[in-house]
Amino acid sequence: MIYSKQELEGFVGEGKEREVAVSRYLSKIIKNEVKKIFPHELEFITRILPHISKEKYVYKPLYNIYELDYCSESLFKLLILRYLFNLDFLQPVFTGTTYLKREEIDRDKEKFHVLFADWERKLNDKPSNDVFLHEVKKEYFRKIKHLDDEFKQNIYTGRFCYDRKIVKHVNRQ
Repeated sequence: MIYSKQELEGFVGEGKEREVAVSRYLSKIIKNEVKKIFPHELEFITRILPHISKEKYVYKPLYNIYELDYCSESLFKLLILRYLFNLDFLQPVFTGTTYLKREEIDRDKEKFHVLFADWERKLNDKPSNDVFLHEVKKEYFRKIKHLDDEFKQNIYTGRFCYDRKIVKHVNRQ
């Protein structure tokens, strides 16, 4: 069964439907069939994998999402949303249930910079067969030109605000 984005976001707690979806995606990961998984499903996987452990009362995730290549785009989006107002990675970060430890923030910062550099490289590559990336590239460069013009007119008072607007625009994609 293919789940819609709304269905996956609607799974709350430990319900039977959520267990079926999680087991379906875990079996696809184990069988190495990740190319058949849709982007919204990868976002769901990226959110749930850190909470799945081998043993019931020991918190050690079964999979490390920072090492899974197929989760890189959804992890990048998750990091953008988590650190949108904290791109300097200096403030405490609340995840909805707990505050992240300094080591976790540093790990996120390092991964964010790696993924951001990879994303910029993909945008700057000339030939691209990816239709979605082509549209993002057009909009990205249009917005960069617009922001650059405003920056030259001193509408923005510093590089910090300029960079923040670029990341906010990326998040909307």
